Amino acid sequence: MKRQRRIIRCFKDFDCGVTEVVGTVLLLGIAVSVFSSLYVVVLSYPSPSSISSANLVGTIEGSNIVIEHRGGEALSLDTEILIKIFEEDEKKIIVRNLLDDTNNDKLWNIGERLFYKLNYSNYTINHDQVEVKAVDLQDNLLVLVGTLDINPECDIGLEQNIDKQNPLFGDTVNIGIKATNYRGDLGAKVVNVKNKLPKSLIYIDHSTTRGDYNHLTGIWHIDELSIGESATIYITANVIPDFKQLVMLLDGSNSISDGDWNIMIQGLADAIENYIPIDDTVELTVIQFGGNSSNPPPRAQVEIGPIIVNKINYMTIANDIMGIEKLGGNTPTACAINLAADTLAASSYNDTNNRQIINLVTDGVPNCVCDVGEYIGTYMGSGPNGIAQGKASAEAARDYLLDTLGMTDDQDEFDAEAVGSGPDVDWLRDYIVWPGGYEWSGESPPGSGWVRVVTDYKEFADIIDELFEIIFNDIILTTEIVSSTPRDFNPINDLSYLIIKPRQA
Repeated sequence: MKRQRRIIRCFKDFDCGVTEVVGTVLLLGIAVSVFSSLYVVVLSYPSPSSISSANLVGTIEGSNIVIEHRGGEALSLDTEILIKIFEEDEKKIIVRNLLDDTNNDKLWNIGERLFYKLNYSNYTINHDQVEVKAVDLQDNLLVLVGTLDINPECDIGLEQNIDKQNPLFGDTVNIGIKATNYRGDLGAKVVNVKNKLPKSLIYIDHSTTRGDYNHLTGIWHIDELSIGESATIYITANVIPDFKQLVMLLDGSNSISDGDWNIMIQGLADAIENYIPIDDTVELTVIQFGGNSSNPPPRAQVEIGPIIVNKINYMTIANDIMGIEKLGGNTPTACAINLAADTLAASSYNDTNNRQIINLVTDGVPNCVCDVGEYIGTYMGSGPNGIAQGKASAEAARDYLLDTLGMTDDQDEFDAEAVGSGPDVDWLRDYIVWPGGYEWSGESPPGSGWVRVVTDYKEFADIIDELFEIIFNDIILTTEIVSSTPRDFNPINDLSYLIIKPRQA
């Protein structure tokens, strides 16, 4: 847990000859985590003629108030501390009973810490702060008033299973999802889990051991999960083929050699011939982007489609792909994304209920600006400034695409293959692919919206078959925790993927 520290300065008298002097005691708030309120109180007390000081730092770690000695004079183990939490009575504690006296010298020294256990069960999780007052009552009076940000935590995780991993189209499947509060400071409240079925799974019915499920929004709402407690939902659905609109965006710039270009289009043609469904359930569009600063200018152009792939035309489509000539020139990525948006929007098959998949293949970074909705761009140079402008233009085009097509994160996706060492993989992952923003490095994609790094175009040709098989045949069921109280400190198990591989009857 990231902590912010505030220093508490303690004034302690070691001289018995005390005269009447007005003393000022500085009260600093004890803070942890994000922000906390700070109270400064000035009081009048008898003050010593000589003063020694100790610096204390207060934090909250888990369910403990921790006060650490950070410098100055050692304090006696008989020092008394008063702590007041919310409206409860003050609790007087003796330092010796709570101190971790690491050197066993019977003093509170630098680096040693005092631990006071917070019992979260006594407070509601609607409070995010506790009031603390600490007083050193030995010899002199030390008053410390402030607030501590409390951050109780829990760890809620998800698991998914299905009764048929390889169902036939038309089969009914039963999906089980379990949410468990594994550990933490206290029970969780207002847990919302999102599991919106993709278009290829038609909702039939559900039952839950706890909570309510709205299949239209995909939200499973659980009022409360105690530590160690689980809740389960069972969803019954029918598996059907869904209609997909696929757009391939091919980088045809000069950085790609003629030999690599031929390898890329050969690999794509082979995938069309062998791995794309030919049952009228796929609309295919192929767009190339490239061009010089003058002739032809940086631009994007439709090479294939939009066309419905079937058993009559799929071989012709594969042959036409083999005939695409490379544009060469620069990298107007934004122009290609704009053109993809408008081409799908104008398609007679365009429907927000269809699954829309954009796939970008590139070996470099954008160096052209293309206004939103335009397909001819301007070369900005290959220096840092030109690339920065090209990236910004591509990001604007990506947003235009999402808005124009009404893409939704439960069914649509924008993916990318980054070929070689030229692409900026972090930028593609964080600003272009959608919705997940994942870097795919394992056997299966971690979810929708990924960038996959491939060594060269030969490797691209080898894996495009695998990509098509996943895109067209796999159903990825995504379940995630979208909210819970208190904070979930372990986000790794908040997201779960279940891959279903249906088959034709």
